[in-house]
Amino acid sequence: MEKTITNKIIKYINKSYHQAIVKKRLSTGSTDNTGYPDITGSISGIRVEIEVKQPGCEPTKLQYSRIRKLNKNNCIAFWADSLESAIYQLDQALLAWDNKIIFNKAV
Repeated sequence: MEKTITNKIIKYINKSYHQAIVKKRLSTGSTDNTGYPDITGSISGIRVEIEVKQPGCEPTKLQYSRIRKLNKNNCIAFWADSLESAIYQLDQALLAWDNKIIFNKAV
């Protein structure tokens, strides 16, 4: 089920958002990717990372930690357990991102 949700989110984002390119993070079998979100990419140059879970499940402590660290480093990062959840969170994050850019511009 997680794979199905992941594929739906990737397809939706790449089709619906301007200049979006997201993909499934490749698992190399090494520990380098441990805890990083399942989906990685960008929308109009903004880095986006999404951890996908089955409905009713939550990220591990390490995954929560990675999401927080990514957010602190000017990335949009969150977890979702459905396409609807991902769309809502992404729209909210992009809106906040736009406001952040607008308010930080020199006048």
